[in-house]
Order: sequence, then C-alpha cells, then structure tokens
Amino acid sequence: MTVTSSVSHSAGMIAGALYDATVRDVTSYAPLTYNGKATGYVHMALIGSVFAAEAGCTIDSVHNRGEIKADNTKNLNSGDTSLHIAGIVAFANAAEGHNVISSCNNYGQITSQASRTAGILAAAKKNTTVTYCENHGDQLNTMPKDGGARLGNICCYATNGSTISHCKNYGKLVSTRSGFAGGIISLPGVGTYEDNENYGEIITDSDNRGVLFGYVTLAAAWKGGKASGTVGRYNDGRTLYDYYNEPDKLKYLGNDVSSGQATFTDVEIDIEMTPDPELETSASFRILFIGNSFTKDAVEHLPGIVAAAGLNDIQMVHMYYPGRTVPEFNSKWATATDYDCYVCNPGKSSWRSLSGKTLFRVATLGKWDVVTIQEHTGRKLAWGWTPEEKSAVQGLVDKIKSVQEGESPKFYYVLSQAYHDLDKAENVAKPFSNTDEMWTVISAHAGKAMEECTFDGIISTGAMLQNLRTSSLNNADALTRDGYHMDYGIARYGAACTVFETAIGPYNGNVKLDGNTYRTSGDSQGTTAITDARAPIALQAARNAISKPYEATDMSASQ
Repeated sequence: MTVTSSVSHSAGMIAGALYDATVRDVTSYAPLTYNGKATGYVHMALIGSVFAAEAGCTIDSVHNRGEIKADNTKNLNSGDTSLHIAGIVAFANAAEGHNVISSCNNYGQITSQASRTAGILAAAKKNTTVTYCENHGDQLNTMPKDGGARLGNICCYATNGSTISHCKNYGKLVSTRSGFAGGIISLPGVGTYEDNENYGEIITDSDNRGVLFGYVTLAAAWKGGKASGTVGRYNDGRTLYDYYNEPDKLKYLGNDVSSGQATFTDVEIDIEMTPDPELETSASFRILFIGNSFTKDAVEHLPGIVAAAGLNDIQMVHMYYPGRTVPEFNSKWATATDYDCYVCNPGKSSWRSLSGKTLFRVATLGKWDVVTIQEHTGRKLAWGWTPEEKSAVQGLVDKIKSVQEGESPKFYYVLSQAYHDLDKAENVAKPFSNTDEMWTVISAHAGKAMEECTFDGIISTGAMLQNLRTSSLNNADALTRDGYHMDYGIARYGAACTVFETAIGPYNGNVKLDGNTYRTSGDSQGTTAITDARAPIALQAARNAISKPYEATDMSASQ
C-alpha cells in the first residue's frame, strides 16, 4: 500500500477509520509506504484510526509483518497534526466508550521521517488501552527536524484515560535527529503503566531517552515489568552507550523532566551495556522447546517459577512461530529464520528474544538435556495419525539427534489443549460437537505419537487444562482468553507446572513446586491472577495430568 496524498487523511490496509467496531485475527505481510506531501495530520497503519463513539473499538490478535516506510519533508509538526505511522493503529480517540488494542504484534521494520512512529500505536488521544502487545521490528527515524520526533516502539503518546500494560518491546529504536525516544513510549500521560518490558536498544542524542519512556511531564505510575536492553547516544552513527552508577540507575528508564512526576514500583532494572546476540550455552541443564503459540502458553510462566524454585543454572530456549505445525518445523529445519527465539539464561527470571536463528543452528549450540515438540491441535493433522505425520514427527526427532554429540537428549511430546470455541478449529463447519469430543481426538493422536515415535515422555498440558475446567477455577471462557489460547494467568501457570514437574524438576534434584512462591496479581478479561488460593489447584491439575495424561480428572471437589 502506497499513499501519496497531499492532504490530511487516514489510511490503512484493513481500514482507514474504524468506529465502534472489532478487528480480530488478521495478519498482513504487505509493505506500507507513505511519500505524500500533506502538511496536516496523517494516520497510516494497518488501521489508520480508531474512534470510540459509544461502545469503543476492539483490535485483537492483529499482526503486521510488512515493512513500513514514511518519507516526509513537508510536515514538521510534533503534535496531533503531525504524521502518525504505526504497525497496527496510527491514531486512537474517543467520545464515549473505550478502545482496546490487545495481543497484537509488529514484526515490520520501520524507516520513517514522521514525528510519531511506533510498532503498535502511534498515539492514544483518549480512553485507549494497549495490552499484551509485542513489537519485534527495528525502527530508524530520520525526522528532518532536530528534536521533532516523539518515538516509542509500542506507542508514542498516551493521555486522557489511556494506558499501556503487559507489553514487550524487542526492537531497536534509532533516532538520527535527537527525537524523544522510549522503548515502550515516548510520553506517558497520567495513568498506570503495568508489567511492561523492554529488551531493545534505544539510541538518540536527545536527553529525553530511556528503555521504558522518553520523558514524563505528568503523573505516570510504572508498576512491575522489566527494564532491560541498552540506551545511548546516536553520536553520528557511532553509538555511545549510557552508563549510570547504582544510585542513578533510574535514569535508564527515561528522563523525568518534571522532577518526580513519575513513580516506580517493583520495576526490575537489568540493563545490558552491550547487546548479546548469541545464545548462552554454559548451563548445567538446558531445555529446548519447539512449538507454536500453544507451547508459548505452556512455557510463559516458567522463568518465574524456575527462579522461585532457586534453580539458577538452567537455560531454557523456545523456538516459536505462531500456527506452525510439526511437518512445517521438520521441512523448514535448516532454512527458516523467521522464528522468535525466546531465551531465558541461567539466573534470569524472564524471556528475551533473539531473531534470525534456524532450528538447525539452535540445535547445534551445545548439549541439550531435554527437547520438547508440540503439534497444532487446531489443525486437522492433529486429529488423525497418518504416515505423513509420523514421518514428520520422527524426522524432527532424528534431525535433532543427528547434531547432538554424546548421549541423546530426552524427548517429550507436548499434548496441548482442546478448544472452547470450536469455530476456531480448522474447518468450514464445526469439526467437533463439544470440547470433550475434541479432547478425545487429540489425546488419541498424541497416544499414537508416543506409541510409534521415539519419545521419552509426554507433557500433557491439554489434560491439565481439561482438569482445571472441572475445578472451581473454571469460568465462562473455559479458562481461555480467546476461545482457544489459555488464560494468561492461572491456565498458563498450570501448564508451566506440568512442564516443570515432568521435564525440569526430575532432572534437577527432583524439585517439586509445593511452596513455590511465584505469583501474579490482577484479574482481568482473559487473565485469572495466580494467587495463594488458586496456585495449589492448578498444581494439582498438573499432577493429575502427569498421572493421567490422556484423560480428564474430575476436580469439582477442589477448593
């Protein structure tokens, strides 16, 4: 999509302007280009602008993988009348109601001369929440006015009831003309910014720079989350990284220009002085996960659980691509570099992301103790065991064995979840009459994989979820956030417990999770907090799944 307009406009691959509407489950690979000469506002992204006239807009699971370019020599404004360019939504506003942008990802590389450019949302003018979104694309901004740009890799500007939570930036952001730049946001308005994480590099000659935000003029409260990555000056292209002593380390987060307007509670600061692009291989125990979003459900809480268990010499790596099947993992073994390679190195308590790795490359990086493989249960190939599926599953196992020296890793098959919303499963018509029927089919498929391929064990996160759905913790969404992916909180926690007590604890002194202190707080739609009362129920659901991986255990009596 190329826009050359010389007047103000909103343009988008999906919609130019969206009013009180929903966009869900869309991925675009198409490039977006602006080279017009408008001197007033421009909104350009997959969705140009969203407006809550009454009910509000919902943008959920929308992903951009296309390159974004914006040339500009006419509009040098920095406010609402500037150029707004973004991966997902360019501009959000409201009269009544509230806009929500959730579970959206940008992987597109951004080269821009616009004042406001971001991976997810350029500007949140009023009543807009950005949550559980990730930016993986790098941004190079050459706005032709020194100090004119307001840049963030999640959002540029949020105010009037707008906020950002549970978002992650992995992309590098470079401003060559002293733009105000932050890994999450340039200017956060009044509100609570909770559990956001930055792992990207933020480079600009402006003093208004930081791994979380550029500058603060209003009462923004930062709670939880992680400030990682690096920050420094552009220095004519010869990056000069910042270094602050321990008493001044809050300066890594951003420039608090109003002397104390921002507050920080439980923000983990883990700044790397120089980027580390390679995988760490020195650990006493190393586990490699290969799978799509269902494996991401299963492993998301593992770093926190492992850290709380006191296991500080473990490396975990997840080779992730959404929607990918075992035959695709197998056929793309040495060629695909489009993975998110999530890494949790020894002593760390969260995932970081590397790019450009093939399965072959990662498998050869040292000795793996455990490797897990997971099929996409929402696809037909997981509903019936075929010679083609067997060949792909065993083929992937054999490929990994072939590049390992000495004793072979232990291989585990991950049996993931049955859907609550059966319309999400691959078919024109509903392939199953109910969730239990789907569970019966996919568990039988996993049984065949265990019977006919060389696995050492099964990790039945699917049985754990079936068990948890019979407990007092079940809810109207059957512990999912969208009808098929696990609830961000307690369901994912139960899955992580299943992984830990099956494939991590037994190889590290037979550590159990009784008394493990890892917790989260804050119930919301799609997120059931992990609390002292709920965690033991999820752990029991995991142990029931370990005991009976192919069948559901009734936990209706659980308290």
